[in-house]
This record gives sequence, structure tokens and C-alpha cells, in this order.
Amino acid sequence: MSEPSVGAAIAGVVRRDLLLAARRKSEPLFTLGFFVLVASLFPLSIGPEPDLLKRIA
Repeated sequence: MSEPSVGAAIAGVVRRDLLLAARRKSEPLFTLGFFVLVASLFPLSIGPEPDLLKRIA
């Protein structure tokens, strides 16, 4: 009997995670909230320095 491939294992894990996320209706809201939090705090943490902004861009 052959072992499952790495791709099949990754697909199984992704499928399981998507099923678990679909069962919990509040999980996408937590993800969206985290994105909004990071997107709003990141500009405040780097500051208005033009050289740093050029490097990031």
C-alpha cells in the first residue's frame, strides 16, 4: 500500500479547515476584524518617513 502524497495531505488539511470554518459562522468576522486591525495599525507603526515608505512600496 502506498503512502499518500504531500499534495493529497495538504488538500485534506485545507478541506478540513474549510469545513470547520463553514460550521462556525463567526470565524469570518474574526478574520475580517483582524485584517481591519492590522491594516489600520500598520501605517501608524511605520510613520511618515519618505525613505522607508519608498522601500516598502
